[in-house]
Amino acid sequence: MQKIVLLFWGFIAFKSARADYDPLTLSKLIDKSELIAKCKVIQLSEGYFEIQVIEILKGSLTTNKIKVEKFQNWTCASRYSDYHIGQVELIFLRKNVYHDYWNILGAGNEGEMLIENNFLYYEAKYSIGSEKLDSIPLGKGVFWGFQYSLSDVTIGIREYLRDRKTIVALIGKKKIKSYKTKNPFLLRIIKEFENQLG
Repeated sequence: MQKIVLLFWGFIAFKSARADYDPLTLSKLIDKSELIAKCKVIQLSEGYFEIQVIEILKGSLTTNKIKVEKFQNWTCASRYSDYHIGQVELIFLRKNVYHDYWNILGAGNEGEMLIENNFLYYEAKYSIGSEKLDSIPLGKGVFWGFQYSLSDVTIGIREYLRDRKTIVALIGKKKIKSYKTKNPFLLRIIKEFENQLG
């Protein structure tokens, strides 16, 4: 009987550890970020990497080089590949209030998106409705998600930031179809936002 009770409490503790983790949607990534930037990894150290900022989409900096805490793989999430110098990505960050470095948003590493050959690879953590995630060979494994042109991503994020109040109001009134855009990345932002509200 004692073993059963211990097993029960162990199961409860395990379930509550990270089991309630919900991936950050694109809209949450954008809204919660202090800095969104296209960047290049220029230096690696234990637990951190340094980036050179190429283009800022949200926020501001006084320097174009900053230190970022590395994402640590865990049971339910891992980075798209190992860190290496020269990697280019779109990064969603918050400044660490206690230390002189930045933190990536998302316990599932949603805040780092690979850029290669002017395409951004967005690892969708779930599909919406009848959509199918693309299986894209990447590094040593397979990447499940979507490929967007970098220009669509840049324009989509800027348009979302500009029109956020309108988009949120239209989603709340269930009239988002009246918002006119053909940008595929912005349409994904809107679709995830709608889905999160149910």
